[in-house]
Amino acid sequence: MPLSREEVEQIAKSSAQTVLEGLHRYTVAYKEPDSIEQGLQDSMIEERTAADWYRKRAEHAAIAPIDSKTFNLYRHIAEEEDRHYDELNARLQEVGNQDNPVTPEVQEVGILDITRQQFEAAKISGYKFDVNQKAIASRRGGITTVNSKFFELNPAERESLLLHELGHDVAGEMLKGKEWQSLLEPFRKDKPKPISVHSTYDNPFGLNERPEELLADAYAWYSKRGVAGWEGAEHLNILRAVGDTANKLKIEVKPTIPKAALGMPE
Repeated sequence: MPLSREEVEQIAKSSAQTVLEGLHRYTVAYKEPDSIEQGLQDSMIEERTAADWYRKRAEHAAIAPIDSKTFNLYRHIAEEEDRHYDELNARLQEVGNQDNPVTPEVQEVGILDITRQQFEAAKISGYKFDVNQKAIASRRGGITTVNSKFFELNPAERESLLLHELGHDVAGEMLKGKEWQSLLEPFRKDKPKPISVHSTYDNPFGLNERPEELLADAYAWYSKRGVAGWEGAEHLNILRAVGDTANKLKIEVKPTIPKAALGMPE
């Protein structure tokens, strides 16, 4: 279904907001010398996440009944986000080459940067590694399991994937009731078939058409951006319901990615 002019304009506004937020954090929140690297790295993650999201939407648009202007918009925004990422990366390298490096010795590493060897040695609570798992990441019983391909992803791709997997906890809770049915009804594709967990939907937050995946994608969006980028009541209702459910389950709206202390294994 081709996007309306209002939706296209909203996408452009959302992309611009992502860039402005990154610049704001760099110029305001990270003025102190010991925070410049972290500011640049956080901004880089935002730029790459936005670029990957728009690139996937462009790929989807290429095979969907969508107008060429919208396809070109997605592709152009992805290219711009990539360019901003490269600029930030170049600046980060400059900072790292200064006479007084910000972090002369790395004491710990986050799961967004961790290597497979570090991951296995650290035994991070809530995560495990399974070389035989087909999916890059899955979640069951409060445990996120990743395979070897996870460590080939860049930090932004890892973060998006991990947030999506956390979103399955939220989606699973919501699917126990029936409120989700009315929330997702505006996006349902398989009318007039009876509604079920196997119904298909136009997913505004991702690509998978199933309700559980749509809600998990909505959580990933909400955890990163809140309701920014959406104005329609049908979108806002889903995002707010996802946030309320996450709070009920005591899942942080902006999860703290576990830190694994590095050291020699015993």
